[in-house]
Amino acid sequence: HYKSAFMAYNAACVPVLSHDDYGATVESSWVPEIEYGLTVRTFKDRLWTTWQHIRWIWLRRVKYFPKLAEIFVEHLKLTETPDFTELHKRTSLVLMNGHYTHTFAMSLPPLFVSIAGIGMQEQRKELPKPLADFIGAGKDGFIYISFGTQVLIHKSKPELRAKFFDAFRRFPDLRFVWKWEGEEKPANAPSNIYFSKWLPQQDLLAHPKARGYISHGGMNGLNEGVYFGVPIIVFPIFGDQDLNANAMASKGLALLMELTDFSQQGLVNNINLVLHDEKYLKSL
Repeated sequence: HYKSAFMAYNAACVPVLSHDDYGATVESSWVPEIEYGLTVRTFKDRLWTTWQHIRWIWLRRVKYFPKLAEIFVEHLKLTETPDFTELHKRTSLVLMNGHYTHTFAMSLPPLFVSIAGIGMQEQRKELPKPLADFIGAGKDGFIYISFGTQVLIHKSKPELRAKFFDAFRRFPDLRFVWKWEGEEKPANAPSNIYFSKWLPQQDLLAHPKARGYISHGGMNGLNEGVYFGVPIIVFPIFGDQDLNANAMASKGLALLMELTDFSQQGLVNNINLVLHDEKYLKSL
């Protein structure tokens, strides 16, 4: 059964670190390494990206695959473990969540198929009345905010949260709808923020009053922002998010910011750009 054909799914964009196993060309001269996601511009960048790819091949075959074999033996009670490199090479189909319109250009063989947007809902639903009323009260529309489920902004330092709150306070006619993982609304938050642990993301991004989207850079959320034509401000945190954010920014589809190093004024400036600079709407 180890000789059967395999299908792979990548929830991010393209599995850059596994290109060679899938028969794709490693284009380290312009495609960033996924862990750092830096745009490749200089010879130093190319050298770094190439080194990271070689390093990953070594780690995968010397460290990760042997450890994976141990897990198979211990937990699946197998007496024989597969050669994981050979399993990769027998992959017949790779479904990828990214799309060439907002990721880096790559030369890919036919087994790579983009399914970006497969989860888009065709039918929009009405927003819950309290949320609809809150949005309706905003003369200038609203900006949707989500950092996913892993980044817990409500547990961050008060100084970080204050930068967001103070920036949003400077837009009294604009509403902010925040997917907030905390149980309670922060005491120092301005009244133009709506907090909720769950929000109908696609219905919000498709709403005619949606003016912007602040995201952590997960590929699903970015796909939805692009699909609904909402200008995006990205704060990448980990994983593929730096790669995604840099690709979007390089194509003029998003504004890139760093969660560990941004100012209140910088956020205000970028909100003004997504509200008033037609370049971002035209790019989408």
